[in-house]
Amino acid sequence: MSLASIAINRFGYGLAAGDSPPRNPEAWLLRQLEAFDPAPPAIATRATTRGKTAEPLETLRSFRAQV
Repeated sequence: MSLASIAINRFGYGLAAGDSPPRNPEAWLLRQLEAFDPAPPAIATRATTRGKTAEPLETLRSFRAQV
């Protein structure tokens, strides 16, 4: 297995149909990491739900306390 194949399979989902392995796997990987956006517009515009993440746990605790 070539270094390019290892990099593609280790750090991604593999090649897209019709793509050939990159000539420089390290540069390919660095480009992939630089292009990563942790908050793309579709996610950044969503209302925050961070404050609501504990609600299910509190509900479960209250049910257990009633038993």
